[in-house]
Amino acid sequence: MILPVVVLAFWIFWNRPAKVLRSLQARIAMPSDSGPLLKMVDELARKVRVKKPRVYLVSEFSPNILVLSSFRSPMTLVISDGFLRALNEEELRSMILLALCQGSIAGRALHTRMAAAFFPLTKRMQTLPVVFQFFLAPLFCSLFFLFTQESKTRRGDSLASQHLEGWKIAAALQRLAVLGRKITWKRWDLSLDSLYLVSPLLLEGGPLTSFVPQPTVEQRRANLLQSSACETASSLT
Repeated sequence: MILPVVVLAFWIFWNRPAKVLRSLQARIAMPSDSGPLLKMVDELARKVRVKKPRVYLVSEFSPNILVLSSFRSPMTLVISDGFLRALNEEELRSMILLALCQGSIAGRALHTRMAAAFFPLTKRMQTLPVVFQFFLAPLFCSLFFLFTQESKTRRGDSLASQHLEGWKIAAALQRLAVLGRKITWKRWDLSLDSLYLVSPLLLEGGPLTSFVPQPTVEQRRANLLQSSACETASSLT
């Protein structure tokens, strides 16, 4: 009885988020090359009242951010090169602030750890024919639903709208989605999918989208615009 628990604990410990970063070939953002970006992240982290995150860059044309949270250490933002090239400064600020808010939601650290533990398995699974992926996906996703729900993404969006107008976040999110649909993220993985700012699987479409525990961009935009309208109405009364 104890042996399976020990094996599982060792597996989770061995497959840490650091291995995900190595698999993605992420490189740490250096002040010499990414000074303005690091300054922006630091400023927004203070605004949201979270520890300054570690920032990594990954060579992907698709604009997105992978948000990895930790129990004790600061969160990690894995930002694609396409994200930095495609968005203007105001959109960058909106999306980085949103990423910080998503990463600070309760339960995100556990979700990150379990996703990293399953990462080697789902990476292997995605080399199989699509028909096998379709039948195996519910097995993995049913486990992820224990650690994350669509409501957590909505809470992160709602928290972000407390620091910045909802319509600005909604506009930047829409632009991110439009560009993400045109240029798909090449090295995404089923276990990590819902840890992205916008799920690559949702953007790509297909039969597996029903297994993604993240609201669609349209649903998220509607909620953000509604919160923005409520804030405007309250300020007028």
